[in-house]
Amino acid sequence: MNKKITDHLQNYYPHYLLFVLASIFFAPVLFTDQMYWYRDFSMFYYGDKKLFVDALQQGHFLLWNPYKYCGVPYMANIVMASFNPLNLLFLVLPFHLGLKMFLMAHVYLAGASMYWLLRLWKLEKIAALVGGIGFMFGGTYISNISNLPYLTSFTWIPTVFAVFHIAVTRHSWVWLLGSAMTLACQLFSGDPLTFLCTSVLLIPYFFIATGLPKNSKLWLRSAIWSGTLVGMVALLTAVQILPTWELMRESTRHTRIDYTEASSWSLSPVQLLQILCPALQGYPTERWYGWIGNTLRSIHFSATGTSIIDHPTAPDIPFFPSIFSGTVILVLCAAGLFLPVTRLKWFLYAVVTFFTLIAMGFYTPLFYWLWNYVPLVEKFRYPMKYFILAAFAMSALAAWNFSQLLGSAGQYRRRILIGSGILLLAYLLLYLLPGWVAKNPRLISIRLAADQVQIPVSFAPDALWRIVWHGGLAGLLVVILWWCITSNYCHAKKIWGMTAILFLAVPMIREGWHLSPTMPQKRYLETSWLGKTITDPLTRYHTVFSLFQVNEQERFVQDDQDLFLYSGFGTRTAALGYFQSSGYDAAILSRWQQLDTVGFPFRMLYFSSTRYMVFDEQLYQQYGMNYPILSRYDEYRVCENPNCLDRVWFPPCVAYVPDLSESMNQIQNPLFFENTAYIEGFPPSFQEYASSSQTSAKIIAYRPAEVIIEAQTQQARWLVLTDAFYPGWQCEVSGHATKIYPANILFRAVQIPAGKHQVRFFYKPVSFQIGWYISLMSWSAALAVIVLRRLSS
Repeated sequence: MNKKITDHLQNYYPHYLLFVLASIFFAPVLFTDQMYWYRDFSMFYYGDKKLFVDALQQGHFLLWNPYKYCGVPYMANIVMASFNPLNLLFLVLPFHLGLKMFLMAHVYLAGASMYWLLRLWKLEKIAALVGGIGFMFGGTYISNISNLPYLTSFTWIPTVFAVFHIAVTRHSWVWLLGSAMTLACQLFSGDPLTFLCTSVLLIPYFFIATGLPKNSKLWLRSAIWSGTLVGMVALLTAVQILPTWELMRESTRHTRIDYTEASSWSLSPVQLLQILCPALQGYPTERWYGWIGNTLRSIHFSATGTSIIDHPTAPDIPFFPSIFSGTVILVLCAAGLFLPVTRLKWFLYAVVTFFTLIAMGFYTPLFYWLWNYVPLVEKFRYPMKYFILAAFAMSALAAWNFSQLLGSAGQYRRRILIGSGILLLAYLLLYLLPGWVAKNPRLISIRLAADQVQIPVSFAPDALWRIVWHGGLAGLLVVILWWCITSNYCHAKKIWGMTAILFLAVPMIREGWHLSPTMPQKRYLETSWLGKTITDPLTRYHTVFSLFQVNEQERFVQDDQDLFLYSGFGTRTAALGYFQSSGYDAAILSRWQQLDTVGFPFRMLYFSSTRYMVFDEQLYQQYGMNYPILSRYDEYRVCENPNCLDRVWFPPCVAYVPDLSESMNQIQNPLFFENTAYIEGFPPSFQEYASSSQTSAKIIAYRPAEVIIEAQTQQARWLVLTDAFYPGWQCEVSGHATKIYPANILFRAVQIPAGKHQVRFFYKPVSFQIGWYISLMSWSAALAVIVLRRLSS
């Protein structure tokens, strides 16, 4: 073979191997008509991403999503990841293939960047490969295919550390600029919590990489670098930060989250057992209950081809279906406890311990202390998300320990034997635990501080088989490791290395397939949202099931077994269908929440122009008896609301209120007249009018960031559009700028003079314009510095 090719393969074979493994993992969707569907992927991110890509491929940048909550900002919502660099894939690939490649690219980059970081730490290639594979296929990472912003943000953690490591070890301001750019990409990827945790960890890592602070100069240098890094990241991400800050002030996230909500989805001590063995409580499709599990059972559909198994005592599904990092990773982490500990290893062990304790949420006092005293922590929910930093550190620790083992020969035989014995004992206890639980109450009570905490314990039917399999795998790994260390065979290291990679990659890919169930692509809604009025109720039902299709005239026509409908969270609101379309949104507008409290459900349905609703049997008996049924499917009914408002209307009566609170008081009044529009702020120049004047209004164009209406009235009137009022929306009446006023808490109202007019609403937020110019200049300057530096060297 050509020497150049041989050298190339020797240097880059790890990257080819990682790419091949990523391709194998995504083969069930990449080479078939399947697509992921589990939880938020189908109910939220798939629909929003398709809306974004449709606009992108048409040459538009999506700033506003009109199909949720009567309209919400799209780009300003940071979890939408509008500026994720890998969104460029959608410019050259069709949506479904682009989405699959988008996911595969992130998984590959996670492994490749982890490998790069470990090589920067001077680890051998085979050890760095183990760390890369452990991170990219670890349960905490790979199960977040169902949560796109977490998957994409987690991908950048090793890259941030790698670039920052080069910056601090080379004392290079150019590489510090590179660190700012990678941190900006991580923030653009959608999860601010991961970005904040990664940024905070860079501070102790600075001292790990440069040495403990011995004088004030190092502290001063650390402060200067930190301040510079923060400033550069702020400038680079201004296009995302400024609109997001505006959205936070207008949404329900502007205040601290209640501790009960913030600590929900904590990692329980029982779920910690998954570190030893994956999916002890079952795989996602086996243990997800409530709306999705019941519906899947009701239509006899299983995305994985396995039956849905009922576990009435199973704990609620965790935010991450699995935290299993691989048997090889676990064996190597355990072995590391009996090997010499370096400064970097102390740092990694501290990261594992600290973020595991935080991930346990209300099971430990640490999370409460952080929530109560540390700024910004109060804004985030679901402590399990913190575990990704522990999983990252575990993969790095395993690689580091593996590198030590490869170079230690037989020096640490006794230590490794003791550590391996402890690990196998843990598997033995885990094997016996399900049998013990079966003979005892299903709740284990522990006392923590002053509170009694009850932890539900239940295991999947094949949990014993999984424990035996992974325990046996761990034992076999220990035997091979022991033989390699004691053997004088010159290729023992290579054999152990290849065995470790094989034993890590194959089971982890298999577990990843279980954690990422798929369904036929055709079950997804291929049409473009079907039009807003019917989309409001039908795509807002919180479930996975085949239902009904509506034509362009917004009338029910037929059953369609191949429709996949999106949904929202909350039994009450979802079942009635008005809450939202295409899934849950974390940043609900405050005005929507205010209106949601007014006369549920009938006034809300009336105000929001919701014509069609979906009820199950129970909620139909409770709320739907007065609505005519259009069709039935199993236990579900599609009903029509004949009394809802038109999308755009001239209110017969108008009342002026000074502010939002007074508008709330008026609408909550039992004597409220439903044909009245309550306008916030009194415009003194506007003349009163006769409510009997003839009017007409019709939407002639409806785009995400633009609505065009033909309106005609004999006298000056108020025109109300039942889309959400939000800063950045502007209006022109026959080409003349007109102020938009809030109407009935949430909606938009404008003054229309007598005559025939074209009314144009368009979204042009100042926050985006300012942020765009700042970020554009910052990225241009950063790239110019890097190019000039490259040319000069």
